[in-house]
Amino acid sequence: MSGTYVQTGLIAEFGKIPPSFLPLGNRRLYWHQIAMLQSHCDQVFLTVPDDFELPQKDVVALAELGVQVLPSDRSRTIAEALLDGISSIPTLDGPLIVLYGDTLFSDQAALPPDFYSAHVAVDEYKWTPAAMISGADAQNEPGLVVSGLYSFSSTRILSDALLNCYGDIIEALKIYDQSSPLQMLTQGSWFDFGHAQTYYTSCGFITTQRSFNSLKITRQSVEKSSDDIRKMEAEASWFEALPAEMRVYAPTFLGRIETDGKTTGYRTQNTYLSTLANLSTFGRLNKNTWSSIFAACKEFLDETAQVAGPAQMPIDLEGYYQPKTDARLKRFSDETGFDTTKAITVNGLTAPSPVQMSRETGTIILASSAPSPTLMHGDFCFSNIFFDFRSRLVKVIDPRGIAPSGEITAFGDPRYDVAKLSHSALGRYDAIISGHVTAGQNGHHFTLNSGDLNTSTWQQIEEAFHEAGFLANSESRKVNHAIMVQLFLSMLPLHADHPDRQVAFLANAARLFLQMEE
Repeated sequence: MSGTYVQTGLIAEFGKIPPSFLPLGNRRLYWHQIAMLQSHCDQVFLTVPDDFELPQKDVVALAELGVQVLPSDRSRTIAEALLDGISSIPTLDGPLIVLYGDTLFSDQAALPPDFYSAHVAVDEYKWTPAAMISGADAQNEPGLVVSGLYSFSSTRILSDALLNCYGDIIEALKIYDQSSPLQMLTQGSWFDFGHAQTYYTSCGFITTQRSFNSLKITRQSVEKSSDDIRKMEAEASWFEALPAEMRVYAPTFLGRIETDGKTTGYRTQNTYLSTLANLSTFGRLNKNTWSSIFAACKEFLDETAQVAGPAQMPIDLEGYYQPKTDARLKRFSDETGFDTTKAITVNGLTAPSPVQMSRETGTIILASSAPSPTLMHGDFCFSNIFFDFRSRLVKVIDPRGIAPSGEITAFGDPRYDVAKLSHSALGRYDAIISGHVTAGQNGHHFTLNSGDLNTSTWQQIEEAFHEAGFLANSESRKVNHAIMVQLFLSMLPLHADHPDRQVAFLANAARLFLQMEE
């Protein structure tokens, strides 16, 4: 049941969305809830506020999951909304499992036919004591509260209880208990996502149980490791090289992980914050909030610009840009058979060949005034930036820490960081990764579909970015666009395991190139 919107604290961080639409990992919470429920029932229904505009990507995702969406009047109480839901499904008969939209459970074995879940609360929110429903079991285990998962063997008895409970779900459970006794179930782990504090705590506990490739996440720390020793050495060195005044912009560095005398990883503090990728992809924040976020990004970039690199250190423009891109395009062509020397079209508009786009944008970059090297992050995109809504600061992770030459250094071309941020805000890199931007291909003809990103929400993100003052004049804007084109072209062979992304990256590079030419 997700027929209302998240509470005020979460609205401030994600916008006005139903609780089941909050991000958990790189998916919405509902994906995890549905996976849990489908192991116990044949059909899943999801209630959403009747005034909530369901994003097209979610319409498709829920249909693929076999879920039926039920609009719900958000002015109704939980009991009234549940009765409305039951009444709207004429074929519904027999057992029913109910899960609150801000709740998730793990390690649930076979569920009894009539039960309510009860777990120990870990904070001071106003929870409903489990003893209010059926006191006998609960009295023996003080501290238990109703945690949001129920099963009913009779929909008819439940409907009668809901009709006579005066809109109070706990009263309805008491009435049901009189006709069909409810067992108190305390098994499994309970994760609450209904409040800002419990949301981030639950996210931390959930990820504790899994390893995502080279990441191991605990309540206290994030451990990143890799077989790429040079990469781990570079990233750890970047954190260690941060000046004291810059360390507020990164999670606390907790040290290297050494194996046989080599750096195979490092640990940082778990921030319990959301990345800009999640905020932009899953949230519905307004322009004012994004203006605050970009102001914090600019503050970080302005501070890095004040930390000058070694005087004798030149910026290897060729290593950052065209020569690297040309080599990547050749690799992409060799691996896929795609002719990168032929012109392409995107949504009916003709663009030069990928090779020609690389050459033209490379010329623009080389013709510009080369800046002096400064402290740089090296991969300053949405997925590597957290925003702390309390301190109004960004915290960055996964720095590059290595120059194109292979030298381990925290310094480089400051324009590269602005372009990486741009390739998320304007180039929509993270939206492509998440599947919100898709593309089609027929030979050298491409279509690019931005879907839900054509809404006012994403337009406000772009407006807030443009107004933040990252790019001072028309020349810097053109160079920035040229670097973005280079970024999308150069990442093509790096995503060989996702051909759909490669198609979108190539089409998007052409889109950005044509924008630059306007």
